[in-house]
Amino acid sequence: MRIPDISFRQIRYFVCTAELGQISMAAQELNITQSAITISIKDLESKLNLQLFVRASKRMILTEAGKQFLGNCYDMLSTLERSQHLHNTSNDISGELKIGASYTVLGYYLPAHLQHLQNMYPNVKFKIFEMARTQIEQQLLDEKLDISVLLSSNVNHPELQVKTFLESSRTLWVSSNHPLLTKEQVDYQDIVNEPYIMLNVDEAHLTTQKHWQMYGASPNIFVETSSVEAVRSMVANGSGICILSNAVYRPWSLEGKRINRIKLTTPVPTMDLGVAWKAGKKPNRLQKLFSDYFLRKLEH
Repeated sequence: MRIPDISFRQIRYFVCTAELGQISMAAQELNITQSAITISIKDLESKLNLQLFVRASKRMILTEAGKQFLGNCYDMLSTLERSQHLHNTSNDISGELKIGASYTVLGYYLPAHLQHLQNMYPNVKFKIFEMARTQIEQQLLDEKLDISVLLSSNVNHPELQVKTFLESSRTLWVSSNHPLLTKEQVDYQDIVNEPYIMLNVDEAHLTTQKHWQMYGASPNIFVETSSVEAVRSMVANGSGICILSNAVYRPWSLEGKRINRIKLTTPVPTMDLGVAWKAGKKPNRLQKLFSDYFLRKLEH
């Protein structure tokens, strides 16, 4: 059986287009030309002998084959990421590391990385504690936690050493048939009267109020919830809109309905992820091992 000659670049272009639903937005996200993505996807479809997208007005809609291939791409990317860390495996490092993590980080970012770290350092016991930022800060200061992974954009404590490793853009989430998708540009004045689905975990509601105040307005709150899945479902069903980080974005709701993203004209502050530990003390071997794993991502 002949295996198609598919490049990692083609997979990246396909995944980005599938998640964003527009070649123009994918081009902005990847900082390349739209034509480069168009050519790449056409070549990918030709090599696979599959139609991955239905081309609609300003939209790229996944076919059933495209949805299946997207799942395969996620598996391939996950495997590749794990392979990048194989050379770091070490059996001579042991001990216990107590890690604090906030809700968003633990739910949408940390699990896969914890598995990588456990594979790399099988003799290290990683103990994870989910708690609010204020609790994490206090337990770091009291040395009940060794280190934490949290939303560093929310941290402003002089006694903590904080290093950001990921800046995640915030975009507007809307249903697949929302009228705003037909507009060339969308900004706060276009959404001020739209019913707003407010997420209220990890201080998301406070951050939301702040960036709306920067514009000089307030969201028209329809409902507040602590569930990202509830936000996803309500947005996909057309009950309202939301501005959230790309780090928690998934293109489909639990009911299988599409969620689209729109980049607002006015810049929205990023949601930053980082590691934090008590300042004034030299990190021990395990703290440095853990922090360096994430901070290496700044190099890519």
